[in-house]
Amino acid sequence: DWQNLKEVSKAFYDQDSLGNKAFKKEVYSIYERASFKLIEVTFAEKKDEGWAADQYVAFYAEFPSSDVADLALNNATVYFHNTDQRGKAMQNRIVLIENFPKSKFFNDQVASLAYDYESMANFQEAAGWYEKLFSLDKEHVNAADSIFSAALFRKAMGDWEAAIKNYKLYMAAYPDKDNIQDITLEVAKIYEENKKYDQAAKVYLTFFNKKDPEGVTADQLMFARLHYGLCLEEIGQRSKAEKHYVETVEWFVTAKEEGAEMTLGVEFAAEIMFKQAQDTYDAYVTRGIDGPTGKVSRKKEDKVLGDNLVAKAKSLQEVEATYSEIINTGAGEWGLASLVQLGRAYENMGESLENSHIPSYLTEDQIEFYRMNLEDKVFPQTEKAVAAYQAALDKSYDLNLYNDQLAFATRRLGELRPDDFPGLEETVLEPTYTSASTTTASFEENL
Repeated sequence: DWQNLKEVSKAFYDQDSLGNKAFKKEVYSIYERASFKLIEVTFAEKKDEGWAADQYVAFYAEFPSSDVADLALNNATVYFHNTDQRGKAMQNRIVLIENFPKSKFFNDQVASLAYDYESMANFQEAAGWYEKLFSLDKEHVNAADSIFSAALFRKAMGDWEAAIKNYKLYMAAYPDKDNIQDITLEVAKIYEENKKYDQAAKVYLTFFNKKDPEGVTADQLMFARLHYGLCLEEIGQRSKAEKHYVETVEWFVTAKEEGAEMTLGVEFAAEIMFKQAQDTYDAYVTRGIDGPTGKVSRKKEDKVLGDNLVAKAKSLQEVEATYSEIINTGAGEWGLASLVQLGRAYENMGESLENSHIPSYLTEDQIEFYRMNLEDKVFPQTEKAVAAYQAALDKSYDLNLYNDQLAFATRRLGELRPDDFPGLEETVLEPTYTSASTTTASFEENL
């Protein structure tokens, strides 16, 4: 009869003239234990978690030095949490943490408090408590997730150095976790995003040069290779980056031939190939179909003009082969970009033909006829450009992708073939500000 035992023991304790000091201590202990037990047995009958939570808080208030004071607070937090009283749960977690550092519930309460702050989107506090849990007990069931979450929150809040520190702690403590490779790359990315290109390059280089690449995917290796090159460019080592890009494309081709499975890796390789193609493209567009300088013989003039035309055509073939190779990788974004570059190249050939050197020995009538023939040569180039831009547009639909390259292609299609690709215009309605107090309409009238 716990209720009766609680009342009687308290009555004995309250009687000043009853018993000695040892007796008082014993009956108070009985009163304390009966009070705790009464909560347990009553809850077993009532199943009211809200009531139980309040009772355990009251127990702690009356017996703050009890051997089960931390248990009472722990139980209260559980029941407050279960009844969606987060504020009270957090309040009592803090009391337990501050007053019972040696409690067996201490680490669990630290973890739960961190989660409470995370649920409230107070990521600053959450990160701090998650870091505390990790420092207290790396073997805790939530320790790994805690330091990982702390890293995420630190990065999101702009404290990238703390984020890297937490990620490194995670990798050192749990080297066998499945996400170690991803986290290594994440550390490198954070360095890169914060312009610490030297540090980022070191991490990327170490990553793709691992002697034991177990657990590393081809996609991850291609990502590291691409971004290593980008970092080299950022620190002014362009020639080293170009050499690295050549080696990377060779590695990519070999890996594909050997059956390596890649998805994003194809995009990374195509991005490198697209960068490599820029010099070929620039050399092509800067090449004109010019004639000789100064006065020369007709034969010499024809030869110079013919040689420049052949050189321009060969240069275009190089551009076509270069971008076709990128397209043939099956890459999405960079395949689309290559189609657009081909469209630009064909347009450039048309413009170069149209603006090419006119033989000086032609009469005015011959010049007019010559220009008409040039227009016949320009038309196929325009058709090729339209086809390339159209292919890019079709590819964008498949990829659900819209970027600057596609915007250019769409604009050029509208200019080259306005009937087939009319420009998109947005019609903005003039707003009317009619108060409901000045006009009314029934549902039928609105129809």
